[in-house]
Amino acid sequence: MQYLKFLLKSSNAHGVHSPFVYDLVTKCFYNRKKRKLSNILLPKGFKKKHLEVLNDMLSYFDVQKACFFVEETHFVHTLPNTRLIDLKSSFSEDLVYVSNVNFKLEIIDEAFELLNEKGILIIEHPYKKHSMWEKVKSNVKAQVIVDTYFFGIIFPREIQAKETFCIRL
Repeated sequence: MQYLKFLLKSSNAHGVHSPFVYDLVTKCFYNRKKRKLSNILLPKGFKKKHLEVLNDMLSYFDVQKACFFVEETHFVHTLPNTRLIDLKSSFSEDLVYVSNVNFKLEIIDEAFELLNEKGILIIEHPYKKHSMWEKVKSNVKAQVIVDTYFFGIIFPREIQAKETFCIRL
């Protein structure tokens, strides 16, 4: 039922008026040319097209440093040069990825603290904890929210007005 509601309110690139999000949708999500990315962890339980979108997004934003809030057995496999970053050693991440199991407000607060000024927070399956997802979207640091149903993608872009975009993949 939640997915049906999402489909009814979601749009594609033509419904997006933000240049930043429009470029993300057209040049990354809907781009048929797949990018090669050598350092990504692939989470379990996703369809191939969703893994490709995640892969393309990390490549599109040239993610160099990432932090993953996941349980040990969460990933299908790792590609070469992949590593989980020790939270104590780095405090300026390009990306923070939160699995559904670790989707808690205290983890989200810590994730926002870890992100650099151009960072990306990705929450896996946000609708599995819908009330929590609504709280995260209301966080003052969550400026640009791209809801794809399978991933909640948050950009703490202070230069942009707070907006939420529901995008079909």
